[in-house]
Amino acid sequence: MSWLQAVVLGLVQGLTEFLPISSTAHLRIVAELAGWADPGAAFTAVTQIGTETAVLMVESEANELAEEPFRFFVRCFFCLLDYLA
Repeated sequence: MSWLQAVVLGLVQGLTEFLPISSTAHLRIVAELAGWADPGAAFTAVTQIGTETAVLMVESEANELAEEPFRFFVRCFFCLLDYLA
């Protein structure tokens, strides 16, 4: 599997995870339409774990924002400064 295939299928996984249709089926369909091999169970499992991890991280950040907005924005500001330095 190439990097391009992994990125495309990862985006499909992330965008379709919360639809009431199987995101695994979306991976199979996109791979088939693109003429790629089946991504396999291991790739599908890893992308699903990645999606769930991202959701938990975003939920954690959203909870922090709701509980302590000033502290959240200060931390984001210093992260941005560190990134730009």
